[in-house]
Amino acid sequence: MLRYRKHAEFGCHGLIPGTTLEELKKSFDEARAAGGHFCVATHYWEVDATLKGVLLKFLDYAAGFDDVEFVSVERLFDKTA
Repeated sequence: MLRYRKHAEFGCHGLIPGTTLEELKKSFDEARAAGGHFCVATHYWEVDATLKGVLLKFLDYAAGFDDVEFVSVERLFDKTA
């Protein structure tokens, strides 16, 4: 997350046609190793059966780590959190 004086920015990983489970896992592992946050951005109209499978498998993967917590993006921008 990049925090500026008047705003913050957070890059997300898009779940778009062509996204693979391995790509998401690699990016997630990199963010986790650096102590960072990870966000998957979706658009409901792009999520077909294939992307749904990728997302569900990724969520299962991420949930397998005891130190991972799923939170809303709004919580990441909360300066008191």
